[in-house]
Amino acid sequence: MIRAAFIDDDVNDIKKLQKQIKKYEKLHALEISLDCFTCAEHFLSMVKTQDYDILFLDVYLGALSGVELAYTIRETNATVKIVFLTSSKDHAIDSYEVSASHYIVKPIEYSNVSKALSRCLEKWNGKKIQVRVEKVDIPITVSQIDFIEVFDKVCHIHIGNNTIKTYTALKKLQQEINDPVFLRCSRSYLVNMNAIEKVEKDCIYMRSGDTIQISKNYKKYIYRTFMNFLLGKSD
Repeated sequence: MIRAAFIDDDVNDIKKLQKQIKKYEKLHALEISLDCFTCAEHFLSMVKTQDYDILFLDVYLGALSGVELAYTIRETNATVKIVFLTSSKDHAIDSYEVSASHYIVKPIEYSNVSKALSRCLEKWNGKKIQVRVEKVDIPITVSQIDFIEVFDKVCHIHIGNNTIKTYTALKKLQQEINDPVFLRCSRSYLVNMNAIEKVEKDCIYMRSGDTIQISKNYKKYIYRTFMNFLLGKSD
């Protein structure tokens, strides 16, 4: 069972999300429990965030906003998936700073809820690709890849503190990954946008501490695509 909670002071929105999650359950043959709260303070006093896999947070809650609640949650729980719901796009950057998985702009529609849940549930059905390493094919979970760089005709696949080297061409790896979350930022780099800390000027700063130079020819495309990603509207 997948455990989720929704904190929103609008009862009508709570009912809408409940309906959309039930639809997602049925279509994907999953079991999702959803606990609902109308007050952030009540949620924090009554439960442990470790009890949940996914948290849906309304941005505008009252004395304690959804963004502030997310920062509080991240102090003790770095793994729970967070999805923001709001009537404004103004907090897209805030959502990324707390590693939110998705950002839904109200009204709540099934297409956005479905996209959010699919992103959050990658660990249950994570796609894998086979990569040839020293004449042996090894499986790699796509969502675990931070970025891939080409150096001396060798692709270096960065996964956390580990690096896997393969002679498979970057173009072929990109085709096999086939995921819009992966951003081509130059001829030599393919980056998982979930692993980006920020994009500034001519650089992409990764959560791992790595810095990637942005090619001039890709600059506008990168900024536009990354902003769409932050808003939950990646193509």
